[in-house]
Amino acid sequence: MKKVISFIAVFMIAVMVTVMLFYIALPAFSLRSVGMWWFVSGVLGMASFAFLIKFFWNGDIHAGHIITWISTLVILFLIVLLGFIGSPVFQSNTYKNIVQVTEGNFSEDFEDISQFHSYNVMDLDTAQRLGDRVLGKVPNASWYEIDKEYNLIIYQGKQYRISPLKYGGFFKYEKAKKYGIPGYVLVDCESNEASFIQTEQPIRYSTSSFFNEDLKRLLRFQYPTIVFESHFMEINDEGVPYWVSAVSQPQVGVWSARKVDRFVLTNACMGQSKMYFLEDRPEWLDHIFSLEYMMKVSKWHYQYVHGWWNPSNTDVWRTTYSYADNSSSKEKDEPNFFGYNSFVNKKGEVLIFTGITPANKTESNVGFLTVNTATGKCIYYPIPGAEESSAQVVVEGLIQNMGYQATYPIMVNVAGHPTYLMNMKDKSGLIQRYAMVSLENYSNAYVGASFEDTVYGYLEAIGITEVVPENVSLTNMSGVITEKYQAEIDGTSYFYYVINDELYRSSVLVNEEQVRYQVGDYVQIEYASGNIKIIKKIERVPL
Repeated sequence: MKKVISFIAVFMIAVMVTVMLFYIALPAFSLRSVGMWWFVSGVLGMASFAFLIKFFWNGDIHAGHIITWISTLVILFLIVLLGFIGSPVFQSNTYKNIVQVTEGNFSEDFEDISQFHSYNVMDLDTAQRLGDRVLGKVPNASWYEIDKEYNLIIYQGKQYRISPLKYGGFFKYEKAKKYGIPGYVLVDCESNEASFIQTEQPIRYSTSSFFNEDLKRLLRFQYPTIVFESHFMEINDEGVPYWVSAVSQPQVGVWSARKVDRFVLTNACMGQSKMYFLEDRPEWLDHIFSLEYMMKVSKWHYQYVHGWWNPSNTDVWRTTYSYADNSSSKEKDEPNFFGYNSFVNKKGEVLIFTGITPANKTESNVGFLTVNTATGKCIYYPIPGAEESSAQVVVEGLIQNMGYQATYPIMVNVAGHPTYLMNMKDKSGLIQRYAMVSLENYSNAYVGASFEDTVYGYLEAIGITEVVPENVSLTNMSGVITEKYQAEIDGTSYFYYVINDELYRSSVLVNEEQVRYQVGDYVQIEYASGNIKIIKKIERVPL
């Protein structure tokens, strides 16, 4: 009788421990989930350890003990074996083709912004700084923190960056769970204003919650066999917050080379969830594929171009993100070098931009890649030129006396020229200037006080004078030329004048008569302000 009671007690303890471990680990109940294999091996491993202690304590050993030890070793062996069989060593072609990359036409896909008088270029760091300042508007603000996510979205026809609030830890959750999370933060990319948006009902389910309000635990109970890749927040057209959770399926072996093919939308306030196939996504949804997932599969695509064994790295390319994320990379120490940025294309789609560089990490790109965060579509543009960090260094050098730092760039089309567009920020994180650098020749760069002036000055820098941005700020003045210099840049002659103790630059294309102008001539000019004042019109007039 004692043995029966002892057996029942041990069995109940084992069940309780197993349930507790499952509640914490949350593995999917599927043989195609490596987490489930590790969970089973962990439970058996603890049992084996307990039996081993019992054996050394009193020498008691039974067939069940031996079976448990052998089963643990067999499962661990299978995890290693199946993982190796499903690795790129044997399946590199499948890994390469998880994502399909097509070649794009830059002129057709990127809208010419040379006539624009403004452009949204809200970078992640600026959004984080602006968003953090509204935390004081949150009820019981000390209980919460603002996540650093700030994904770019289209909401009611405008560009915003959104980030959820999260609990500040377990004890703050215990204090705040009665009230829930009151809302989320939106940063307007056009006005650079951040707002705290309080939802009609509090957010109950979050990645920062605990127990049954934890989003991952909620989804595991709703979808016991599903493997999820990522979780991030979006809002529908009415501003209701939803969690977007990508679902993946293995393409190789038992669990390897996972590919996202579905997703789950979860109402963050109520907890109801619904699964969708990619082609059935709601129109308001801008993100299904996470940055980390897309950069991982893009890395596979370029790394295994000639299979796994390629010690010479022949034709191997890397995304800028992949080596910016490498702790051994020098760019890791640069506060504004993220390896990627987000922007909205002319179709109103949110895209991730990153450069493509040779595997030897040379400071040049062979082209760049855009990734649609809603569809996962990748487009490669084979335009060689400067690597992103080089462009940042160039524009920082133009105004190094001011100490401004360049943000990670986005790619834009300026009169048909692929161009890096950046913000220039002071030490407090405020945007003070705009900068443009030619992808194909980073010596062609310009920093301006306004977006219009920057476009105008950049057009001059690349030798285009016939395109004038709308609403560009031009100033009229006249004076005597006290100094004149001439320079040849990329086959175009430029003249530098000192007039009224100010330096001005003019292309020979503005007025060919400039070759006759001399020191002492009285001239009337129209110019655009910037780090160098660019002359648009110049005429010699009699005194």
